[in-house]
Amino acid sequence: MKKNRFVYIDLINIIATFFVLELHSSQAFFYVQTSSPVYLQTKVIQVVFIPAVLLFFMISGAMLLDYRERQTTIIFLKKRFLRVVVPLLSWSIIWYIFDIFWSANPGPMRHPNPGIVDFIKGLLLNNINNIFWFFYVILALYIVTPIFSELAISKKYNLMFSVVCVYFVINCVLIYFTQILKISIDLSNVAQPLLSSSYLGYFLMGYLIHKNYFSDLQEKIFIVLGALAFAGVLTIALFMPSLKTTSTTGLAVFLYSVGLFIIIKRISKMIVFNEKTMKKIAMIASTNLGVYLIHPFFIKLLDKILDINQNNWFHIYLFPFIIYFICVVFTLVCKKLPVIKNIFP
Repeated sequence: MKKNRFVYIDLINIIATFFVLELHSSQAFFYVQTSSPVYLQTKVIQVVFIPAVLLFFMISGAMLLDYRERQTTIIFLKKRFLRVVVPLLSWSIIWYIFDIFWSANPGPMRHPNPGIVDFIKGLLLNNINNIFWFFYVILALYIVTPIFSELAISKKYNLMFSVVCVYFVINCVLIYFTQILKISIDLSNVAQPLLSSSYLGYFLMGYLIHKNYFSDLQEKIFIVLGALAFAGVLTIALFMPSLKTTSTTGLAVFLYSVGLFIIIKRISKMIVFNEKTMKKIAMIASTNLGVYLIHPFFIKLLDKILDINQNNWFHIYLFPFIIYFICVVFTLVCKKLPVIKNIFP
């Protein structure tokens, strides 16, 4: 059975990819002095666009948890292998070679003493291109998808939401607040079970929203909570910049991401897209993984050509738009080339 396309999913894909570029063009936040104007500007950018990868996890859950309606588990795992493992290995090799001679930020990590053992260690520890952490998380989610898909197919949505609640309480409340309040409590054993790790809460929440599990009122409550969470984190960023509030497993970011997902879904359903527009949106959305894989190279290249660094206003504010356009075009071209298209899923 052919999987239906959903315009709102494609739109979230595009938005999430652009959010990644916003985050990675504002890396000065991690390096400049807190007294610098650049610090506050880039912190605000980090707060606004932090849902980036989390939206990808929600999209994956929305689109994959009912895979049994379309294909067998063997076919599902084979497709995931080709879409994720092959690009991960291929691009790890490409970036490892890059790492030997050059450096770039964010992502690539220098390897001045290359070798097979060093490569294997780098691959296992995500020490080749550290923005590839996304692949390791999504692979863990894919491995357990056959288990949770049984709940999806049997429509045990209440049970799925209870798993989200367990994830939320442990990660977004207990662990998060002990970290930001610097309370010395060992929660390592609590954090180990699958129910509270691997961003599973986002994965399942994406599916539940996609399946309209929540009532109209409940969705509106999530939107309000998301807006309040965003406003709260933004206020803290402006007036208490030393306090870390943008953890991707934190309370505010979870609510903000869920609220944003619902808003985009609702708005997209209010808009009537013609067939031509939907095809263009789908085409752009299909480049998301390619953009994610290659954008550090073009950030480095553009910095070199323009002779600027990550503190420059042009880098911070205009790079996301320029790099996104370049990477989309580059990926679309590569997806048409024999052999090369296999590493641009």
